[in-house]
This record gives sequence, C-alpha cells and structure tokens, in this order.
Amino acid sequence: GVGGWEEGSEVVWANASKVKMGPIRMTRGNVCEVGVDFHVSNIVEDVVNGGDDEISKVKGWMWEFESGVNLKRILDGGDGDEGGVEEEKKEYENLWKERMGKWRREYLGRRLLLR
Repeated sequence: GVGGWEEGSEVVWANASKVKMGPIRMTRGNVCEVGVDFHVSNIVEDVVNGGDDEISKVKGWMWEFESGVNLKRILDGGDGDEGGVEEEKKEYENLWKERMGKWRREYLGRRLLLR
C-alpha cells in the first residue's frame, strides 16, 4: 500500500510494498487526540461513574460534539439546534470534556510513549 511520513516540513510518500521502513517516532503533533473515543478505548466507562443510561448518554454526546466533529448536522438538513442540542453540548463540556481530555492524554502517553 501507499503510506507517507514527515521528513522535515514536507510529507514523503512511498510505495510501502517496495520500501523497507523502520519505526517512525510519533509526537503529540501526529495524533488526533479526539480520535481516542469509545470505539477504541474504555474512555467513557473509565471516566463516568454511572449506570448504563449515563454511559450511553455520554457516548452519544462524545460522538455528537467531539469525535471528529464535522458538519454532519448541517448535511442532515438540521439547523444545528434541534431538541436542545446546544444545552446538551454545554452540559457535556461542563461535566465531561476536560476529564475526557485528561484521560486521553494519559492514555496516549501510556500507549504510544509520546514526548
């Protein structure tokens, strides 16, 4: 397959089937922190001390407000605030966002040994 890696300030692309590459050191700048969500880790279960309903609610908020946020609501034809979405976003940000960020940074530090 084709892959790329940074060399200086440019990205170098190579046909990975023909090029022998060793490990590439990753830094925090190489990682999309919000990519560490409930699909690839136990982040919600570890941070939320609640029952299944609370965990499901926080997972929904994480998906809606953090996990690779894009314009999916606009593409779906919504106006951006059906059913009190802004209030839910504020609740998520006030209660969970900082704790989730701290958990992610610690997780990435353990898993990837980033500097």
